[in-house]
Order: sequence, then structure tokens, then C-alpha cells
Amino acid sequence: MVRSSLSFPAATGRPLAYRVMRSAALAVLLSSFGALLARAQLVHGTVRDAGSGAPISGVVVLMLDSASLARSRAITDSRGEYRVSLDQSVRVLRFLRIGFTPEERPAASVHETSGDVDVTMRALTQPLAPVRVQANPSCPRRGDTELAFSLWEQARSALLASVVAREMNPPRATRLVYKRTLSTDDRIAEQLVQIDSVAVSERPFVAVSSSEDFVSGGFARDTTGMRQYLAPYADVLLEDAFVLAHCFHVRDGGASRPTQVGLVFETGRRRRGRVDVDGVIWVDTAARVLVGLEFRYVGITDISERARPGGEIWFRQMTNGLLVIDHWHIRGQGARERPPHDELGPLPRVEVPVYATQYGGELVEASWSDGHAWHATLGKLAVRAVDSAGRAVSGFDLRLRGTNYAGHATQQGIMEIPNLLPGPYRAVVLDSLLGRVGLAPSATFEATIRRESATERRLTLKSALENFHAYCAASMSREADEAIVVVRVRTADGQPEHDAPWEIRREPGKLGPVPPLVAQDDHESADGTLNRCLKFKKGDAIRVQVWREGQPRVTEERVLTSEATVIGVLLPPNRP
Repeated sequence: MVRSSLSFPAATGRPLAYRVMRSAALAVLLSSFGALLARAQLVHGTVRDAGSGAPISGVVVLMLDSASLARSRAITDSRGEYRVSLDQSVRVLRFLRIGFTPEERPAASVHETSGDVDVTMRALTQPLAPVRVQANPSCPRRGDTELAFSLWEQARSALLASVVAREMNPPRATRLVYKRTLSTDDRIAEQLVQIDSVAVSERPFVAVSSSEDFVSGGFARDTTGMRQYLAPYADVLLEDAFVLAHCFHVRDGGASRPTQVGLVFETGRRRRGRVDVDGVIWVDTAARVLVGLEFRYVGITDISERARPGGEIWFRQMTNGLLVIDHWHIRGQGARERPPHDELGPLPRVEVPVYATQYGGELVEASWSDGHAWHATLGKLAVRAVDSAGRAVSGFDLRLRGTNYAGHATQQGIMEIPNLLPGPYRAVVLDSLLGRVGLAPSATFEATIRRESATERRLTLKSALENFHAYCAASMSREADEAIVVVRVRTADGQPEHDAPWEIRREPGKLGPVPPLVAQDDHESADGTLNRCLKFKKGDAIRVQVWREGQPRVTEERVLTSEATVIGVLLPPNRP
């Protein structure tokens, strides 16, 4: 089975967590940094293309000591500019960028230029120039080994740029994570989606273990009886342990990838019981960018193999030159792990055989302090509601089950939900009064969202006030200053509560310390309401309290300004 640490509404588990393990060749010696800070010199400059003179963004600048360890690092911005601290231990400044020949400058020369170091880099005229390396001795001899490692050096520069960009210039980002169950014909049978609109993170999607951990233990972990597959993110690929454990060769992109070249990696030595990854890293040699990574899990059981377990990680070069992961997924054999209910009640099930499970994430939008911004091309749902006479129905709510997507209609009866992950959804339309506490009939429909398009629906509904009048018809006298209140008490799983004591106090205008008691009882109505519909006057201030014996009271206060008010009270579970 596949298990992910994504969290969804009403589900247990934590969001994606991770820790970054740095390569020995690129480790930052933080322990000595503080002591040397006072003696550090600020280095700045511009990196340009030797041919065109244009600034080059996304160049990694490494401050290397005598052991070739990185004391600090930086990355050039959209103007090709960089700033980095140079301490006494630094001997060489190294400049790396995919598609360009690396450049170095001795640290001694920096002192002569007062910290101003401008650099020109030459674009590679031959993207795959052979390089000599010490390869894994378990790998078969191939004629393209030197070319493969040339491509690896280019890919590695881009991977390093993505890591440094994440550390030095993290974006303010909105992300979504999802879980999909796939049917036997590989269609999406069901998906749960969570969008995070306030994320500010240096690490949108990063590995949870180091290369050494993966080489020794493989790319799967068994926890609480479930198998969890792990992905080889940039931090893992950069480490020497990953290179030494795999064999490499070059793959042509073919007609579907005319400007791309693939670097294939395969596990050099298999071990019984260990799950490894084989895959291909795609590089666009014309645009000089890292495109993505495709991988599959090997060393798994025959039953798991039928689900074609593996995944993809795709990169995007932003206009400011920074490289980010914009979407990823992991696929494997899995059961229908899902929360049993959401705040609207039990989640309906799709009764189809589960063939595979897919966990993934996608970057929705990102912005940087320099003003650069990017937005993904996702889908949109647009709903228009009218009554039986064709008049706009305003104020209704719409929620997508199994997600945290929700919307509220305008006065024109129009509601839109943007930034939708493509796939199937179940929508529930609720009126803005009784519908919010489950006392009015809801309208439901299904919609399949497609990327870069809007899915439209037209609905015929009753207005919230019509539903309220029908529910409280016996209590309403239609006096001008009349205010009718419905209070419904429910449990955490959305079920009506019948046995909790309650009381309501009222005062005109505003509540004092101890308002007069106007109603109380030891239990609610069969539908969880407090005597169904309660009659007050506009301008009254009311205090509603509901409790379980031996537990604190749940309090709701309102000043009544309209003829219809609905209050929902959610009681905590009984204490053992």
C-alpha cells in the first residue's frame, strides 16, 4: 500500500514534513560561521553572458575553502547580481549555471577589487562534452558514460540552483496537495484536495531523508503496517551517495521531446527487500533548463508492480531565473484511505475497484520580494443560481466535498471557485441561513474540472429566506419588528444533539453581566434545535448557552438585526 503524510479535512496525520541533508561536498560549516562573521567581507557583482553581455540569472555562487567545502553560497537575481559574505577561510569563488561553463575566481583577487567581482560565463557550444569521472564499478561499460556524466554535471548545477534559490530567496506561495484513487482503466475515481493559501515556505516539496539513508534503506518505509514510498528530491540527487549507487546513460528525447535529452539512472546493485528508484532526468539543452524527473520503484512485489509505482517531479524556470518545483506526484498500490466524513456529514463513496493511489502536490502561485510573480493554469467552477421565476438567488454557499474549496454567491447569484485541481468533484449548494446548519435541503451536482478552462453550471434554487419562512411558518406573525431565531446543536460529526441542557438570556440593545432568562430546557428538539423557532424583537441581544454535564458551557451571542437569524452550536465530545 501507499501511505502519505498529507492531511485533509477531518483526516488524521500531518502535512508534508522534511529535513534537508546537505552534501559533504557542499556543506555549509555553520559552527564556525558566527566566529568569522566579524572578519567577513561582503562580495557583490554581476554575472553576464560572454557572448551577448546579457545578465544571467540563477547562477549559483559558491564560497569554497581549501578542502572545496562551501562556506556560504548565493544565487544571482533577475539582473544577474549577487551578494555573498567572504570570510578568511575562503580560497575560491565558483560560479555554476546549467548550460554554461563553470567559472572560478581566486579569493585573493577579491581583496584587490574592494569586494566587487563581475564575471562572464560562456554558453556551452556542445551541451554534452565528455568528462572523465570515477563511475560505480558495478555498472556495465557503455560508450556514452562520459557523455552521461557531462549531462549529469549540467543537471546537478540546475538542482543545486533550485536548492539555493529555495534557501536564499523563498517565495510566498500558495500550494495544494491531493490524494487520488485510480480505477482499473486509470481514470480518477475520487480525489481529496487541500489548498493552502497562506503558505510561506523555503521548502515547498523536499525529501524526508538523506541519500545515505536511501542507499542503505531504500525508498520505502513500513510504518504502522502501511508502506510509504519516498521521492528522490533535489537534495537527495545532489549527494555523492546517490551518484555512486547508480549507473547512468543518455536517452534521446525523440519526437515528443525534440530539444530535450534524458539522463537515465539505474540502481547499480540490487538488494533483496530494498526498494530502489530508477528513472530519467530531462534537460532542455536548447533553453538550458532542467525540465523534470520521472522515476519508478524497483525491487517491489509482483502485486505492487501492477500499479506501476513511481512518480514525477517537474521544475519551472521563473522569469527571475529561479528554479522551483511546480508539481509532483507519487503513485503506488493502495487502499481507499479517506476520512469517513467532513463537516457536512458522511462522505459518499465511489464504488469502483481501486487500482492505484496517487499522492501529489502542485504550486498554485508564487511571488517574490523583487516583484516577480507566477500563477499556475488550473481550472475554475462558475455557478449561477436562479429561482423558479428566473430571478437571481443570492447569498448561497457552495462547497466541494473532500476538499477545503468553498465559495459564496454574489448579489447577482453568481459564485466562482478558481484554482481548482483538474479532476472530479462533488458539489453541495447550501442556503446561507438554515443550510449552514443542515436544516434546509441542499442541491448537489458533480463536475469534472479541466485545466485552463471554466466549468459552468446553472441551478434553480429557493432563496434562503423562502426556506426559512417555510421552516418557521407556525411561529411567524410577520410583525415589522419580529426577529425569529433558530439555534441548532450538533456534535463534531454533524449529528444533531438531543440531550444537552441549554438556556437563552435576552436584553434589549446589549447584554449586561446577567441578562434575564427567557428560555431553558434539559434537551433539544428531535432535529437538535432549541424549541425549533424562537421569537424575539429586532434590536434584542441574546446569549445562548449549551453544555454537557461536567463540561464548560458553549456560548453564542448575537444582536438581532434582521427577521431571520440562524445560530449553529458545536458541542465537544463527551469526556471519558
